Amino acid sequence: YRQSLVQVFGIIGFDAIPTLVEELDRNESDLVRVSCTQALAAIAHNSPEESLPTEALEGLYQAVSDSNPVVQLSTIGALSTMGSAVYEILVQALDLDDLLVGVAAIDAIGSLGDPRGLKLLSELSANPTVDRYLRDAATSALSRLEQVIKFNS
Repeated sequence: YRQSLVQVFGIIGFDAIPTLVEELDRNESDLVRVSCTQALAAIAHNSPEESLPTEALEGLYQAVSDSNPVVQLSTIGALSTMGSAVYEILVQALDLDDLLVGVAAIDAIGSLGDPRGLKLLSELSANPTVDRYLRDAATSALSRLEQVIKFNS
Protein backbone atom coordinates (compact mmCIF):
# COMPACT_ATOMS: atom_id res chain seq x y z
CA TYR A 1 0.00 0.00 0.00
CA ARG A 2 2.81 2.36 0.88
CA GLN A 3 4.48 2.07 -2.53
CA SER A 4 1.13 2.52 -4.26
CA LEU A 5 0.52 5.66 -2.26
CA VAL A 6 3.99 6.97 -3.17
CA GLN A 7 3.11 6.47 -6.84
CA VAL A 8 -0.26 8.19 -6.38
CA PHE A 9 1.48 11.23 -4.90
CA GLY A 10 3.81 11.14 -7.89
CA ILE A 11 0.78 11.32 -10.18
CA ILE A 12 -0.91 14.04 -8.13
CA GLY A 13 2.27 16.02 -8.59
CA PHE A 14 3.10 19.47 -7.35
CA ASP A 15 -0.20 19.90 -5.48
CA ALA A 16 0.95 17.18 -3.07
CA ILE A 17 4.26 18.84 -2.19
CA PRO A 18 3.09 20.99 0.77
CA THR A 19 1.52 17.98 2.47
CA LEU A 20 4.56 15.79 1.82
CA VAL A 21 6.97 18.40 3.15
CA GLU A 22 4.84 18.91 6.24
CA GLU A 23 4.75 15.18 6.96
CA LEU A 24 8.45 14.91 6.25
CA ASP A 25 9.09 17.57 8.87
CA ARG A 26 6.55 16.59 11.52
CA ASN A 27 5.63 12.93 11.31
CA GLU A 28 7.22 10.75 13.97
CA SER A 29 7.13 7.62 11.83
CA ASP A 30 10.41 6.92 10.08
CA LEU A 31 8.53 4.92 7.46
CA VAL A 32 6.24 7.85 6.67
CA ARG A 33 9.23 10.20 6.32
CA VAL A 34 10.96 7.72 3.99
CA SER A 35 7.77 7.47 1.94
CA CYS A 36 7.57 11.26 1.69
CA THR A 37 11.07 11.45 0.21
CA GLN A 38 10.18 8.72 -2.27
CA ALA A 39 6.98 10.54 -3.22
CA LEU A 40 8.92 13.77 -3.83
CA ALA A 41 11.28 11.79 -6.06
CA ALA A 42 8.28 10.35 -7.93
CA ILE A 43 6.92 13.87 -8.48
CA ALA A 44 10.30 15.03 -9.82
CA HIS A 45 10.50 11.96 -12.04
CA ASN A 46 6.99 12.45 -13.44
CA SER A 47 7.58 16.15 -14.16
CA PRO A 48 11.18 16.40 -15.41
CA GLU A 49 10.48 19.63 -17.26
CA GLU A 50 9.55 21.43 -14.02
CA SER A 51 11.85 22.21 -11.11
CA LEU A 52 10.83 21.26 -7.62
CA PRO A 53 9.89 24.33 -5.59
CA THR A 54 12.23 25.63 -2.90
CA GLU A 55 9.87 24.26 -0.25
CA ALA A 56 10.45 20.70 -1.49
CA LEU A 57 14.22 21.15 -1.76
CA GLU A 58 14.40 22.56 1.77
CA GLY A 59 12.33 19.63 3.05
CA LEU A 60 14.66 17.17 1.36
CA TYR A 61 17.72 18.87 2.84
CA GLN A 62 16.15 18.62 6.30
CA ALA A 63 15.51 14.92 5.68
CA VAL A 64 19.20 14.41 4.86
CA SER A 65 19.85 15.76 8.37
CA ASP A 66 17.20 13.50 9.95
CA SER A 67 18.15 11.71 13.17
CA ASN A 68 17.31 8.34 11.61
CA PRO A 69 19.98 6.96 9.26
CA VAL A 70 17.36 5.07 7.22
CA VAL A 71 15.58 8.35 6.48
CA GLN A 72 18.90 10.02 5.65
CA LEU A 73 19.99 7.31 3.23
CA SER A 74 16.57 6.96 1.65
CA THR A 75 16.55 10.69 1.06
CA ILE A 76 19.94 10.61 -0.60
CA GLY A 77 18.76 7.70 -2.73
CA ALA A 78 15.75 9.74 -3.77
CA LEU A 79 17.95 12.77 -4.47
CA SER A 80 20.20 10.70 -6.71
CA THR A 81 17.28 10.32 -9.13
CA MET A 82 16.36 14.01 -9.29
CA GLY A 83 19.11 15.46 -11.47
CA SER A 84 21.15 18.63 -11.18
CA ALA A 85 18.53 20.56 -9.22
CA VAL A 86 19.55 18.73 -6.04
CA TYR A 87 23.33 18.93 -6.53
CA GLU A 88 23.74 21.60 -3.81
CA ILE A 89 21.79 19.52 -1.28
CA LEU A 90 24.14 16.60 -1.86
CA VAL A 91 27.18 18.86 -1.51
CA GLN A 92 25.77 20.24 1.75
CA ALA A 93 25.26 16.67 2.97
CA LEU A 94 29.03 16.24 2.85
CA ASP A 95 29.29 18.83 5.62
CA LEU A 96 27.19 16.76 8.04
CA ASP A 97 30.29 14.95 9.27
CA ASP A 98 28.65 11.53 8.96
CA LEU A 99 30.70 8.94 7.08
CA LEU A 100 27.72 6.92 5.86
CA VAL A 101 25.86 10.01 4.64
CA GLY A 102 29.05 11.29 3.03
CA VAL A 103 29.64 8.10 1.06
CA ALA A 104 26.00 8.00 -0.06
CA ALA A 105 26.12 11.67 -1.10
CA ILE A 106 29.34 11.11 -3.05
CA ASP A 107 27.80 8.12 -4.82
CA ALA A 108 24.71 10.18 -5.65
CA ILE A 109 26.82 13.03 -7.04
CA GLY A 110 28.55 10.49 -9.25
CA SER A 111 25.19 9.44 -10.66
CA LEU A 112 23.65 12.86 -11.29
CA GLY A 113 25.51 13.69 -14.47
CA ASP A 114 26.19 17.24 -13.26
CA PRO A 115 29.59 18.46 -14.51
CA ARG A 116 30.06 20.51 -11.32
CA GLY A 117 30.71 17.20 -9.60
CA LEU A 118 33.90 16.60 -11.59
CA LYS A 119 35.89 19.21 -9.69
CA LEU A 120 34.41 18.29 -6.31
CA LEU A 121 35.02 14.57 -6.69
CA SER A 122 38.53 15.15 -8.06
CA GLU A 123 39.40 17.32 -5.06
CA LEU A 124 37.93 14.84 -2.58
CA SER A 125 39.74 11.89 -4.12
CA ALA A 126 43.08 13.72 -4.04
CA ASN A 127 42.81 15.28 -0.57
CA PRO A 128 44.90 13.33 1.95
CA THR A 129 43.05 14.93 4.89
CA VAL A 130 39.74 13.40 3.78
CA ASP A 131 38.82 10.03 5.27
CA ARG A 132 40.20 7.23 3.11
CA TYR A 133 36.78 5.65 2.67
CA LEU A 134 35.41 8.95 1.35
CA ARG A 135 38.42 9.37 -0.96
CA ASP A 136 37.87 5.87 -2.37
CA ALA A 137 34.16 6.59 -2.84
CA ALA A 138 35.03 9.86 -4.61
CA THR A 139 37.46 8.08 -6.96
CA SER A 140 34.80 5.54 -7.89
CA ALA A 141 32.08 8.19 -8.24
CA LEU A 142 34.34 10.35 -10.40
CA SER A 143 34.81 7.51 -12.87
CA ARG A 144 31.05 6.89 -12.95
CA LEU A 145 30.27 10.60 -13.36
CA GLU A 146 32.64 10.88 -16.32
CA GLN A 147 30.81 7.97 -17.96
CA VAL A 148 27.37 9.46 -17.22
CA ILE A 149 28.39 12.83 -18.67
CA LYS A 150 29.83 11.18 -21.76
CA PHE A 151 26.67 9.08 -22.20
CA ASN A 152 24.41 12.12 -21.83
CA SER A 153 26.30 14.28 -24.35
